[in-house]
Amino acid sequence: MKLIAKYCSCFVFSSMLLFGQIKEVNHQWKDIKKSDGKIKLTEIKTWGKEANDYLKNPLDVTVDSKGNLYISNTGEDEIRVFSNTGKVLRAIGRGGQGPGEFNHPNGVRIDSKDNLIVADEFNNRVQIFINGQTPLILRPKAELYSLKIDKNDRILLKSGLNNHAEPKLHIYDYKGNLVGKIGSVNNPKNLKGVNAIMNNSFSFAADKKGNYYIANLSGSPCIEKYGSDGKMIMKINMKLCVPPKEVVIKEGAEGGGNMVLCFEVDAEGNIYVLVQRRELTDDEVKNYMPASVMSMKKGTGEKKERIIAPKMRKGKYDLYMLVVFDTNGNLKGSKSIDYLVNNIEIAGDNIFILDSANDSVIHQYKIEK
Repeated sequence: MKLIAKYCSCFVFSSMLLFGQIKEVNHQWKDIKKSDGKIKLTEIKTWGKEANDYLKNPLDVTVDSKGNLYISNTGEDEIRVFSNTGKVLRAIGRGGQGPGEFNHPNGVRIDSKDNLIVADEFNNRVQIFINGQTPLILRPKAELYSLKIDKNDRILLKSGLNNHAEPKLHIYDYKGNLVGKIGSVNNPKNLKGVNAIMNNSFSFAADKKGNYYIANLSGSPCIEKYGSDGKMIMKINMKLCVPPKEVVIKEGAEGGGNMVLCFEVDAEGNIYVLVQRRELTDDEVKNYMPASVMSMKKGTGEKKERIIAPKMRKGKYDLYMLVVFDTNGNLKGSKSIDYLVNNIEIAGDNIFILDSANDSVIHQYKIEK
C-alpha cells in the first residue's frame, strides 16, 4: 500500500474488509484540496436579506412538492413559509408549550404527503402537522437537536447521551414507536462530560433508496453508509488534517481532529460534506464561538440552555469547503466557501447553505451537473 501511495497522485483505494464485506474508501486532504473548483454552484437567491423575509437564527430548511420553503426560524420560535418566488406565505407557530407552539424549533422536514415535521427541541417533543389539523405530538426518548426522515417517512433522531450502549441512530414511526436502530453503539463506556459529548459528535442522513448515513465528526472523520437492513456497506475515511495550534493559519498541516461540520445526501446518493479547512484563530474563537444564555420554561421553573452565536465582523473567511463524493465513495470534487456556515440542505438539484451565525441568511444554489 505504501508503494501505491508513493506512485499515485490520488491516494484513494477501496478494499473489502474480511468481516461484513464493507467497502472502505480513503481520501487524503491534498487530493480534496486539489479538486477545489470542480463542483459548480450557480447562485439563485439569498434568503433573509430583504425586510420582508427577515430571518433570526435559522437552523434548518426543507422544501415541499410545490417548491415552497419551510425554514426553522429558531430565533422567533416559528416555522416561516415562503413560496419558491420569495413571497412570505405564513408563519407556523409561536413561542410556547401548547400544540403548534415551539421552544427552539430545530430540525424541520416535509414528508412524501407534504406533512410538516418539526423537532421542538426545548419542549422535548416532535410535532407532526397533518393537513392543517392539530399536530400530533411525539415524545421520543432521543436527542432533538436534529431530525431527518427516511424514504418510508419514518423519523430519524440521535439516540442521545442518556441512551448508553444504544446504536447511534433511532428510527420512529408517527405513533412514537421505536421501530429501528442504526449504527455503532453510542457511548459504550458510559463516558461523562466532554468525552461523552465528543463521542456523541456525529451527524446523519438518509437517501431515497433506503440507505442511512452516519458521519462521525470527531477524532478520525468518516462517513458510514448502511443498507435498509441496518448493515454497514461502505465507509469513507477522510484524512483532513487539522493544523496544530501553533500554526493555526497554515492550511493542511499534518495532524487529526474534528473537521466535518455537517453533511447531506441527494436523491441519487451523492454525499455533500461541509469540512473545516483550518482551526479558528484566537480572534475568530473570541468572536465566533457560541455563547449560551438560559431560557425559562413557563410555569415549570425548568431552565434550558439556548445557544446564541455572536456576529463576526463582516468579510470573507477561508474556513470551509464543500466536498462531494459519489455513491461509491469516489471524490467528485470540492468548492471553497468564503462565508460562515452551520448547516446544509439539498432539495432536487438545489443546495441550501445556512449561515445563522453571521447574517442569519440562507444561500440557495443550483448544483450544476
